[in-house]
Amino acid sequence: MGKIAEKYIHLVDFINKFTSILIYCIFLISLGVILLSILSRYIFSIPLGWVEESSKYLIFYLVFIGAGIAARTDRLIRLSFLPDVILKNKFKNNKFFDVLSALFSIMFYILAIVYSIQMMFNNADQVSLSLGIKMNIVFAAIPIGCFLLILNTIANLLGKLLPMQDQEVVRP
Repeated sequence: MGKIAEKYIHLVDFINKFTSILIYCIFLISLGVILLSILSRYIFSIPLGWVEESSKYLIFYLVFIGAGIAARTDRLIRLSFLPDVILKNKFKNNKFFDVLSALFSIMFYILAIVYSIQMMFNNADQVSLSLGIKMNIVFAAIPIGCFLLILNTIANLLGKLLPMQDQEVVRP
């Protein structure tokens, strides 16, 4: 079991390296688009209508894809009221709460995948106003991001539960 978990963690970290590069590229493109908007509007007095929409969609992808890496590096917000306040830190390092939190998170991600795929099919014919791209391409960020969240939540949980040698977490 330890070898399989270790290989799984290395696979997820390998995926996260490419995901990090993708996040940096999306960030740089959205930054460039926003700067183009500022230059065109305030210096050249030529407002570009497609810029706001494209930057919004790029940031949408940035957030959902980046959430997966945040889950792997344990940077996502989570409800820790029960172990912190009610139990007064007696069980703060208890693995039970880590497993419970991961299971609830994974169930939420699965629900988000199911409903976002339904939303993609329901809006298959809808196109964005300025860019003219199909909205299901935009909405695809949700199942992609949630899939990455599931992979990384499992890898994070395995990293906490099983002792590993040579464990390196990708930190962008």
